[in-house]
Amino acid sequence: MKSYKQFILISFIFVCMQYMLIMLLNYIIDPLRLYHDCTDFRLNQHNKILFYGKLKNFDYDSIIIGQSTAWNYNIKLLNDNFHSSFILVASSDSSSYDFQRLLSHALKYKKNIKTIIYELGFWSFSGDTDKSNLPTKYLYSDTTNPFISSLKYLSDSTVIHLTINVLVGRMAKRNYYGVIYEPECTQHNGAVDDDYKYRPEQYCYNNAINAFNSLVFAVNDGTSNLYYNDKDYVTDVMMHNLNENLLGLIAKNPNIKFIIFHPPYSILHFVYLKYYKPMIYKHYIEFKCNANKILSQYPNVEIYDFQNATNITTRLDKYCDTHHFNRDASEFVENNLKNSKYKVNNINKCQINGL
Repeated sequence: MKSYKQFILISFIFVCMQYMLIMLLNYIIDPLRLYHDCTDFRLNQHNKILFYGKLKNFDYDSIIIGQSTAWNYNIKLLNDNFHSSFILVASSDSSSYDFQRLLSHALKYKKNIKTIIYELGFWSFSGDTDKSNLPTKYLYSDTTNPFISSLKYLSDSTVIHLTINVLVGRMAKRNYYGVIYEPECTQHNGAVDDDYKYRPEQYCYNNAINAFNSLVFAVNDGTSNLYYNDKDYVTDVMMHNLNENLLGLIAKNPNIKFIIFHPPYSILHFVYLKYYKPMIYKHYIEFKCNANKILSQYPNVEIYDFQNATNITTRLDKYCDTHHFNRDASEFVENNLKNSKYKVNNINKCQINGL
């Protein structure tokens, strides 16, 4: 009986030591960069799991935030145009709630933020106001004790997996499960050519048309709600998301300049909505009008609309589907964020592609 108790005790001590060793290793490698200022490796730039560490520890004074349509923005161009140091936070399926959590997190650690460029995306404001696709949600919680959050992070199975990947990548000095070994400590504030989610050759007329046709076929075979669920795109729902996840942030930070912009989705996106999803189209028009009207009342807000930039939106060779646009279109947006031609006013606040 005594030997059995000793075995249990030794086993327990052994497991605890292993657990502590894993936590120490996670702290030293720190794959999500919670405790270190920069990184000697990188995952995909737009991987949501990296945002917490990037926003906490990287050096920046301005932010551009959006969904996957923001992947191709040129950070160097923004830095030159605004005389700032931007960081890009862009990821697919991010909700307005995700944006609110990310920006609140950034403002917690960075007191010198000058400008926030905010993509007022079509999908971001749909659905529940607390809908989130962020991994490691415990890191963004206002109610979780920081010490508890650290324990969860250091023992997180995903973090353990990434730590192993980093170690293997360092030994192999090559790509391994999405980790790129880099011998020097390098800060990656935004997208570069090698980080294109969609390669330049994928932006072409045929891909845009094929994506549009796929949406139409989904309507015909009754599966279109997999792409656009009507109940998520009601005006009241989208306005509720705006009120809960953006307006309060703007009001609480009067010294930060918010540049809100409507991204240049292709004309096919709105043709599809108008003729195949007319109720969603109607509600989106109402949401856009109401959002523009309310946002324009804030003195620290400027609004720009590129959905009427037909020199971009009708050029389907600049799209890989109905809404993702290439680097040329992205730089067009960046170069015109101070252009009064695209600034929202009482005349153009409800216009979309002239439809």
